[in-house]
Amino acid sequence: MEKTDIAVIGGGIVGGSVARQFALERPDLSVLIVEANDEVGVEASANNAGALHSGIHEGHGSLRSELCVEGQSAAVEYCEEHEINSFRKTGMLIIKSAMGSSEEWA
Repeated sequence: MEKTDIAVIGGGIVGGSVARQFALERPDLSVLIVEANDEVGVEASANNAGALHSGIHEGHGSLRSELCVEGQSAAVEYCEEHEINSFRKTGMLIIKSAMGSSEEWA
């Protein structure tokens, strides 16, 4: 059995991103992704509607909101840099009622 320096549990979008970052920053180390399924990215990563969230639902000024904005910007920049054209900037319309509920249309 070969030695592995870093094992990343889960091969979804987060696990793949973490493994990639380790590989880029520490090319001297071996990185292994451990995935329970036959394919990567088939659980939460495949079931999130494919949206890059704006953070609007996370509470104004919250860390989650800030990370959504930062992550969305970084994802779009990455796709543009690497000529990944399978994403669309469509926007979303959110209408909030006086009762506090909201409806969304993409």
